[in-house]
Amino acid sequence: MPAAYPGSEPIAAPRRPVDDFVTLILIGGASYVAAAVAHETIGHGLATVLTGGKVLLFSSVHILTGRSTRFIDIAGPTNNLIAGALFWVLLRRLRQASAASRLFLWLAMARNLFWGTGYMLYSGVLGAGDWLSLIKGLQPGWLWVLLLELTGAVTYGLAALLAAREARCFAMSTPRLWRVIAVTYLAGGAVACAAAALDPNGAAWAILDNAAPASLLAGVGFFAVPWLRLRLAGDVRAADTDEVKASVGWILVGVAAIIGFVSILGPGLVP
Repeated sequence: MPAAYPGSEPIAAPRRPVDDFVTLILIGGASYVAAAVAHETIGHGLATVLTGGKVLLFSSVHILTGRSTRFIDIAGPTNNLIAGALFWVLLRRLRQASAASRLFLWLAMARNLFWGTGYMLYSGVLGAGDWLSLIKGLQPGWLWVLLLELTGAVTYGLAALLAAREARCFAMSTPRLWRVIAVTYLAGGAVACAAAALDPNGAAWAILDNAAPASLLAGVGFFAVPWLRLRLAGDVRAADTDEVKASVGWILVGVAAIIGFVSILGPGLVP
């Protein structure tokens, strides 16, 4: 048998990162809960209380109040924009946090921004929705609707660019980023629709008119992120070291957030 020369031993291939599927699902679901609570419970709810109104029912897709004003209507999507900005600040400050923690902050930032800006397009195209209250009564109506749609298109694009820019903090190859986005996007949509299925006003209305547009339709900007990140950061094929490991903390947070959201706000909460 020929003698082995020093240094001739085969070099082991580096271990490929494997993201924990359960943790991804729960973080994706929790990020949607954060955006939904920012919109309905805190946004519309707090605005109702501040204007002297009374919230009769909180649900996962709407609140029932004794009054409706322009301020109350636009408070929901406006608070999504505020929440998105706050999550962005946290993401920027916590660059050394675990990949799971950074992923939650990034998802929560993007979901809130996509919801707040995408709602402008939704309101303008369908002639219904929170942002439409902002231009109610202004003439000529068609011009204000057009301006609302243009504003929505521009701000939604900017939100996608910001999400792509911040996605550079993840050392993930493009294929892995695609998988992470797909899993968390679908998880958020599933949580939204599961809660809406219990809505007292009916599952079909709650899912088709509210939960699906807010989660799945508003979140389509996520799928532009890998492509935009390539344009912003260049070739990232070799960047594949970040790993979303199984996290007991995030699993517990995700389970608590999702169960609470579906079981309490799904059928409605009377204060």
